[in-house]
Amino acid sequence: NAPFLSQLARGAVAFRPPIGAFRRLELENGGVDLKKGGIAPIQGLARVWALDAGARATPTVDRLRAATAAGLLDPESGEALEEAYVFLLGLRLREQIRALSEERAPGNHVAVDALSPSERRHLKEAFLAVRNAQKDAIARYMKAYRETVDWMYSDPAALKTYAEFVGIPEALAKRTRDEFFPKA
Repeated sequence: NAPFLSQLARGAVAFRPPIGAFRRLELENGGVDLKKGGIAPIQGLARVWALDAGARATPTVDRLRAATAAGLLDPESGEALEEAYVFLLGLRLREQIRALSEERAPGNHVAVDALSPSERRHLKEAFLAVRNAQKDAIARYMKAYRETVDWMYSDPAALKTYAEFVGIPEALAKRTRDEFFPKA
C-alpha cells in the first residue's frame, strides 16, 4: 500500500541527522542527540522497508537484513546502517550508564568533546549513512505515493479497488481520496 508506506517513510525522515556541510557535526549544547539523529530514523526506515518486503521481523537489525535480502536496500547500505545502529545504541548506553554513575538523569545527548577521535569519525559516518538512506527512502516512497494518487484520479476502477482493499463503500473511498490524497 504505497500511501501507507509513504506516510511511514515521512515519519522516518522527519528527524534529520545532525550533519551539515563538509561532513561537520551540527552541535546542540556541545553535543548531539543520538536518538533523534540516528537511532529513531534507522528504526523507522527499517520498519518501512520490512513492511515493503513483507518481512515479519521486529528487531531493527533483522528488518534491515530482510530489506537487504529483498533488494530494497543495497548490501553496502544495509551493512552501513546496521553498523551505525549498533554503534549508536552502544554509545547511548555507555553515556547513560556514565550519567547514572554520576547521579545525573540518563538521556540521548552525548557531548562530542567527550568522544575519542575514532568515535567522532564513526559518529559522522553513522549519521552520513542515515542521511543517505533517508534520501533513498524519500525518492522511493514519494514516487510510489505520487504514482498511486495519479492512478486513483486517472482510472475509475482505482476507487473500486481501493474501497475493496480498505473494506469501505466506494463513496467513502472517493471522499477519502479527495480529502486526504488531493491531486496537486
